[in-house]
Amino acid sequence: MPSSTWYVSAVANGQLLILRWLQQRNIPTPRGFGYADTSGMSVMHRAAARGHTSIMQWLVASESRCSLHIRCNGNFAPMHYAAMNGHLATVRWLRERGAPAVPFCGGPILPISLAARGGYGDTVEYLRLAGAPAPVEIKHGDWADWVDAVHLAVGRNDLRRLVYLHDEVGVPLTMKRGAGEWPIHTAARFGHLESVTYLHEHGAAL
Repeated sequence: MPSSTWYVSAVANGQLLILRWLQQRNIPTPRGFGYADTSGMSVMHRAAARGHTSIMQWLVASESRCSLHIRCNGNFAPMHYAAMNGHLATVRWLRERGAPAVPFCGGPILPISLAARGGYGDTVEYLRLAGAPAPVEIKHGDWADWVDAVHLAVGRNDLRRLVYLHDEVGVPLTMKRGAGEWPIHTAARFGHLESVTYLHEHGAAL
C-alpha cells in the first residue's frame, strides 16, 4: 500500500498510533504531510469531517502546511466539514484556535446552515453564540434536501436530532426517501421504539 494511502486512511479513521509510527520511521508521502486528493480535500478536512480532533491537533503540531483555514476545491474550510457532521467538540476546538464561525470562504454556504440541515441543534446553538447569523429560513415545501437528515436521525434513534429537525426547523416527518420507506418505517425496521413513538405522536401514520 503506498504510504500516501496509509496516511489518508489513518487520518480518516482516527488512527493516531499509525500516524506516529509513520512519522517515527520518517516514511514520506508523495506530497508530504500536506497531501490532498483530486477534489482538493486535505487531510485536515478529512479529520474535521470525522470529528477526529486529536488527529487535527497532531497535524497542526507535526506539519506547518496543515492550516485550520485551508480551503478545498469546493471552497469549504475544515469548519464547514465539522459543522455539517455535527462534531461540536471539533467545531469548538477550531473556534478556540482562531477559526471564525463565519469562514472567509464557502460563499453563501455557512457552517451553521450545514449544521442546521443535518439537524445538529447543539452545533447551531454554539455557532449562533459565536456570532454566526441564524440559518437561512427554508421556504415552505422546499424540503427535498432534508429527507436524508430525518431518515438518518431515525435510523440512529437520535431523538434529540429528530426533535430539532421537526420542532425548530419545521421539517415534515412524512417524507419518503425517493421511492423508499417513510421515516416511521425506517425507525421500526431498526427497532427504535422511541423514534417510532415520537413520529406517531407527531402525525406519522403506521
